[in-house]
Amino acid sequence: MAEKIAAVATGHARTGIGILRLSGDGCIEAAGQVFQLQSGKPLSALPDRKLALGTLFDVQGRPIDHCIAFISRAPHSYTGEDTAEIQCHGSPAALAAALQAVLADPDAARTRADAAYTNLCAHFTWQAVFATMEKTAAQAAKRS
Repeated sequence: MAEKIAAVATGHARTGIGILRLSGDGCIEAAGQVFQLQSGKPLSALPDRKLALGTLFDVQGRPIDHCIAFISRAPHSYTGEDTAEIQCHGSPAALAAALQAVLADPDAARTRADAAYTNLCAHFTWQAVFATMEKTAAQAAKRS
């Protein structure tokens, strides 16, 4: 097995669906630290390649999105290693917050820049996006 890697697989543009992929040693556990199954079971309890609904959390434990995830255990994956995939809404800010949470070292001290970045990402959760869209729609309706 190889060192854990993670990346946004759908690019950095706003899309309908955003995919975060992890591969390597400890990737299933890392994904399980930020993704909680709706059933309450650990992500590692899922059978291979079975989609499951759950909630994705940022590095501070705040919900980012409701989404789906699956795991594939070695050697039955596209990399031949353990893999995890989280499929959520395609907000670049949400995906960046999810990637940061997956790669976070829980024992490392947080720098001011890191904390500021996390706070910035938190402002762009889907709840904030929808609130902005509703406000914009209401303003447009008033103008018409």
